[in-house]
Amino acid sequence: MKTETLIIISAIISCLIISYLIFRSIDKITSPFKKIGFWIISITSSFIIGFIIPVVIFLNSFGKPYPSEDFNSGIWKQNEAKKIELIDDLVNKKLLDNLPKNEVIELLGNPLTDSGYFKQSGRDMIYYLGPERHPFGVDSEWLLIWLENDEVIRYEVRTD
Repeated sequence: MKTETLIIISAIISCLIISYLIFRSIDKITSPFKKIGFWIISITSSFIIGFIIPVVIFLNSFGKPYPSEDFNSGIWKQNEAKKIELIDDLVNKKLLDNLPKNEVIELLGNPLTDSGYFKQSGRDMIYYLGPERHPFGVDSEWLLIWLENDEVIRYEVRTD
């Protein structure tokens, strides 16, 4: 389980325990003004512990960069898990621009041939990159390549 998830779960459990203890002590108070004060304190502390802290942790997770490496054809072909780390350099350096299909295959290996993903886009080649680079990503990322006269005319990374 991710650290952020454990922190959020523990914050919610803490919130519930604090709320329970505060609500139990409210019943013992006889003055109506003290009860109102305890209600305000309990709601405020529950909000801070149960909402503010997890939100800060959640927003902080967006600032973390995802691993990225310089593109290396050998690593790309041998290590499926590394493709997601190599793709940014491949795209940013425009290494596929105007390459013939056979050189793309030499550089990236054979594309997937049995994938139905993004068929409607008219793509000619497709490579699976890995899980989406997002703290709560549930999709996968793909490299789509379009060819004209067996030469790359366009390529992009998409999520399914």
